[in-house]
Amino acid sequence: MKTVLRLVLLTALTLCFMIGTALAEPEFTYVYDAASGLYPDDSCPTELYINGNSIFATVEDETLTISSTNRADYLYYFQMGENFEFPDPYVIEARLRIKSGNTSTYLRANAVIHGMIMPNYLQVLYIGEGEIFTMRASAARSKTYKIDTTSDFHTYRLEFWQSGDVSVYYDDELVIEDKPYFQYLPVRNILWGDDTNSAHGVSEWQYVAHNARNLGCKEEPVDVSVDIKPGSCPNPLNTRSRGVISVAVAGTGDYNVAEIDPKSVTLAGVSPLRHSYEDVTAPHEGSGCGEYAPDGNEDLVLKFKRRALVNAIKEFSEGLQNNEEYILGLEGKLYSQYGDISISGEDVILLKHKLKKNKGKHKKKKSQR
Repeated sequence: MKTVLRLVLLTALTLCFMIGTALAEPEFTYVYDAASGLYPDDSCPTELYINGNSIFATVEDETLTISSTNRADYLYYFQMGENFEFPDPYVIEARLRIKSGNTSTYLRANAVIHGMIMPNYLQVLYIGEGEIFTMRASAARSKTYKIDTTSDFHTYRLEFWQSGDVSVYYDDELVIEDKPYFQYLPVRNILWGDDTNSAHGVSEWQYVAHNARNLGCKEEPVDVSVDIKPGSCPNPLNTRSRGVISVAVAGTGDYNVAEIDPKSVTLAGVSPLRHSYEDVTAPHEGSGCGEYAPDGNEDLVLKFKRRALVNAIKEFSEGLQNNEEYILGLEGKLYSQYGDISISGEDVILLKHKLKKNKGKHKKKKSQR
């Protein structure tokens, strides 16, 4: 009976160990692929490019090559931002090969992958000729693993866990377990390349990927459904009327309009006076007029000055034509914590001239006595 219990306990512990060290399967939010032919600083989200002295980077044969000829050279790419969000685990993965390397100190190598899950706490993986190693301080090695780094491309992966653990994988094999160390870096960042003036050589990178969110990628604007004067068709705009006009950005089950920064929104270049959230319309395609009923999803409702819109139309059109339809474009951005991504949409208005009355013609003459 005791033997059976020991076997059951051993099996349970083995399973726990396997689960704890198993590779995470993240959905990467950023992938730089050298096969695209682009440099990292031309990709999206953009990588900042730091170059010291005469170091060079080239993209050729689906490979980014970073090459330095003396220790004073360095070239690395990084992303940084206070609004970064890191899942658990936060994963950085890169596939690369060391072609050559030379260092003046055992504390540095000419290729590095650097990550942090909170300000001031980071871990780095240096990749040199025949070894990889982590750090326990900026001037102290932590753990070293002797491995082939030069004969072929290998995949290096760092997993940062909210528990404070850092796991390092080499071609899907767990080879180092470590902890972050303190270094004053108040803004979270992700860095890779050659970051030191104590080593030089040639490293070849096929791809770099991670799963941090809110990187501020300048993607193509997201199309949104715009409804001027919800519930009305046509959408008349009298040129001499005052007051405000309502414009709705329709929400959907998959799209939350609360992510839009109302202060960033303009309609025909005009900013709104105020905004609210209520269900007033439903999504539709294009700028065709229609009466769209509320659909159960919250919409962003913006109020614009009528006169300001009329003046804006005057600027981009040759005169104001009565009963003429004009398409008004809406632009804006999501809040920075949702990626600072642009939005755009449009709807149509029907311009109406409200002619001035000649008050003198309609006055009754005073009776003469």
